[in-house]
Amino acid sequence: MGAAPEIVVEPTAAQLADAVGARLVATLVSAQSVRPLAFLAVTGGGILEQVLAAVRDLPARDSVDWQRVSLWWGDERFVPAHSDDRNDRAAFRVLFDALPLDPANVHRMPAAGAEFGDDVEAAAAAYAAALASAADPGEDVPHFDAVLLGIGPDGHCASLFPEQPGVYVDDAAVIAVPDSPKPPPTRISLTFRALDGSSRPGRRRRRPWRWR
Repeated sequence: MGAAPEIVVEPTAAQLADAVGARLVATLVSAQSVRPLAFLAVTGGGILEQVLAAVRDLPARDSVDWQRVSLWWGDERFVPAHSDDRNDRAAFRVLFDALPLDPANVHRMPAAGAEFGDDVEAAAAAYAAALASAADPGEDVPHFDAVLLGIGPDGHCASLFPEQPGVYVDDAAVIAVPDSPKPPPTRISLTFRALDGSSRPGRRRRRPWRWR
């Protein structure tokens, strides 16, 4: 069994964003001290944008070798790449455009149109294959050093909505979400197992931390 979560309660959203931003930088630096790449997964949402802005404004952000950060998304709206509904567009606008990322280490989820048209299942399968290619042998998900998640007012996490089929999937790392209760309705999401960095016995685990 994994360690019990460490729950940190902050009095305001701004203080939460600052604290999570500082903890994220420290986590990435620590990971890079022992491995060539630090793995980070992000999603979208207002509080996540505040966290990314806090990292952008943090002097210590330059202690991270951003070219050695492998960046992934926990979920994405399956809309055209230029749509403002995309989580990745907001993330780059707020933070990642200001960082010297290596494009080879940036793994955006597929967009509608272009290669996949409106085939969200094929797009999800392609992202699952990309994840597996970055994982240890025998695994289908890399070890994420940090996963930044927000919780919606309805309790959804990534694009996993309460009582929807996706919350019960444990035999896949990535799923298509064709009928999200929140628009846009078509999405791609990592499953809970993938967000946990794989729950298989023997995987390297760290003490998880959560803020609220």
